[in-house]
Amino acid sequence: MPNYTDNLRLEKPLQSENYNIDIFNANADKIDTAIQEVKGKVDGLELTAERVSIADPTNKFEATNVEDALLENKTSILELQTEVNGQRLKAIQINNELEDIL
Repeated sequence: MPNYTDNLRLEKPLQSENYNIDIFNANADKIDTAIQEVKGKVDGLELTAERVSIADPTNKFEATNVEDALLENKTSILELQTEVNGQRLKAIQINNELEDIL
């Protein structure tokens, strides 16, 4: 009596059994069918940024997924832009004060 694999139930003849090409062909057909099913699922796979984890070995993000990392990055850019605008206004103010003195 042969053994069977757990997932695809491929037949595994015992060492004491003769090799049977029909068993090999049936196993090959099962493998081919399984690959086609997986390929169909992968071809239609759509990933969203919130479901994709992010590798961050330098710990630049608190986020654990791409969506949250993008939001963190956007927030950082907006904060930096606000700071740059504030510095720009200070520079204009200093320039105006210097013009008044001169």
